Amino acid sequence: EGVENCHTFLTTELMPFINKQCRTADYNILIGPQAGSCFGMYALMNHPATFNAILIESGSFTPPMIRDYMTKKATTFFSDQNTLDHFLYVKLENQFTPSYEYTKSLIRLIESKQPKAFRLGFHLHDIAQNNLRSLPGEKGLCALFEGYSLAADYPVNCLKDIQSYYDTLSTDLGFTLNTSDVTLMMEGDKLDQDGKSTEAMEVYEFILELYPTSLAGLHRAAEKNISLGRYQKAKGYLQRFLAINPDEVYIKERLQVVEKLINQ
Repeated sequence: EGVENCHTFLTTELMPFINKQCRTADYNILIGPQAGSCFGMYALMNHPATFNAILIESGSFTPPMIRDYMTKKATTFFSDQNTLDHFLYVKLENQFTPSYEYTKSLIRLIESKQPKAFRLGFHLHDIAQNNLRSLPGEKGLCALFEGYSLAADYPVNCLKDIQSYYDTLSTDLGFTLNTSDVTLMMEGDKLDQDGKSTEAMEVYEFILELYPTSLAGLHRAAEKNISLGRYQKAKGYLQRFLAINPDEVYIKERLQVVEKLINQ
């Protein structure tokens, strides 16, 4: 009952809300780690029309009751499907040994009854090699969208590189995709850490062109100008910040510092 209520909430409340508020495509992807993996398999086998792709990670298939249900349901469901244009990707970290052994048997079961057009992927992630976990869904998304590079793989040396990446992505998607202020801020910070102060400042200023009320952008631009000795410009950014949020004590203190530097 609980899992069915969760599906009802997603399909009747959350997904319609997202479709109304955001620009979405008629293609739904579910990324389910741990307990979410059980839900992902449940949704695939009981409501296949809900999600086009399901990416599950570190599935919590340990309880015998869950294993029995999954095995019986998968046997009947995949046997009854002649064609199933869906994508299922399973990633498991090797520390989850009990679930790993069962998951392998579940994958073999699905493969033996794999419907036409059904894409199935499985990846064992050996965290013992570096103790690092990849981002949730990263491997599955790369497998689903073959040929697409992650933004993190794209070299960024200046603002034009960021703009070029999103221009290309917008062309591929068929609509304009604007860079978020958070993404721009992170890329600007990376440039700044690499000693590219001018390039970082260019990114921070571009944030404020797109998002004039971005407090993070105003703060970054102010701090960078302070480090470059451009106190008047820094003062202007700090004043714009306080015009939006006049109660920010730290920004008030930074403005006092800048005014003292101007008056020296």
